[in-house]
Amino acid sequence: MSNETGHLNRRSFLKGLVALGAVAALPGGLLTSRCALAQPPVPFNPKTYKIYRNACPRNCYDTCSLKTWVKDGVITFVEGAPESTFTHGTPCVKGLSYPRRVYSPDRIKYPMAQAVRGRGNWRRSSWEAAMPRSAARLLEIKTNAGSVLVLALATY
Repeated sequence: MSNETGHLNRRSFLKGLVALGAVAALPGGLLTSRCALAQPPVPFNPKTYKIYRNACPRNCYDTCSLKTWVKDGVITFVEGAPESTFTHGTPCVKGLSYPRRVYSPDRIKYPMAQAVRGRGNWRRSSWEAAMPRSAARLLEIKTNAGSVLVLALATY
């Protein structure tokens, strides 16, 4: 890690840092893909599981092709569809974490309205109140800014 004179040079210092980083990453499993650790339920029994083919709707233009494993009406596993010509079976983390989004106790289950904008004081609203308010706001955005801004993925 030093040159002929015994002094540490920049190249040797960087080599040492890389080696130290690699050794530090080994115990935590940082060098293994977390997605590779997730395995589908085996053996697959068509009477127990159903596999649905769908696309990830999580606000990106990839719209990854997914295979969703469902048991008793509950998503148990999500994997990429290998026949996808765009992602080749490797969806992003948003797609793989879709079951967490669906079943999270913190998910939004009903309409919410803010009493005073910008203060974070959200309250539960009824569907009857939320739908006309949302429709009016979308029409206002369409009128003022054009239809492309109404839907996030309208141009894809």
